[in-house]
Amino acid sequence: MATPKYDLKMLVEEMVAMDVSLFLKDIHLVNGGHKILKQAE
Repeated sequence: MATPKYDLKMLVEEMVAMDVSLFLKDIHLVNGGHKILKQAE
């Protein structure tokens, strides 16, 4: 059996980092005068 590349801690850290990245992108767009759509996952 292969060893997993990720453990739970690594997976959560990656997911949180991506959420923060998307949030910062949205802030940048709003500050530039653009509207963003509210999207539910």
